Amino acid sequence: MDNCISQAICASSMNDPIRESLTNTLESRDITEHGPSYWSSIGQSDPSVIETLLYRLYSKICLVIDIHVKPFQDYVNDGFPIYSAKAIRFRLGRARDPMEIDSNFVLHDEMAFSRLSIWTYTSPIFPMSQENKLQHFKLPEPVLCIRGFLLVELLGSVQEIEEK
Repeated sequence: MDNCISQAICASSMNDPIRESLTNTLESRDITEHGPSYWSSIGQSDPSVIETLLYRLYSKICLVIDIHVKPFQDYVNDGFPIYSAKAIRFRLGRARDPMEIDSNFVLHDEMAFSRLSIWTYTSPIFPMSQENKLQHFKLPEPVLCIRGFLLVELLGSVQEIEEK
């Protein structure tokens, strides 16, 4: 299976939960019939703040070899900036109690989810290029994830949208 992600669960922040929803990150196209497809955080002035995105994996058992991420390029603001992190890290894990998180589980409080989860794998930190292209992050070795979840950690913001 090419894509192991089945559901976008929550993000550490969302600028506009309707138009810039985390579910947009599951869309492979930049533009859909509903407009641009991207997720946007509220932004941080402190680049050390870690933004996180949490996903549920499809299968009860997934073998994760690599993860693909495409930063967002803004075609509205001057200079067409790319809003990307300086680096990225991935955590794979499972729920502490699978009965507590069923297939209809949706949570908007990542800290609550952290208390319900066990992270069994943490990737090395990968640098991100500041390009509007699909970036491939190959894990050092395949990771077996059972009843799994993926946490994407975006480390070090590069830029914040300036309000006009």
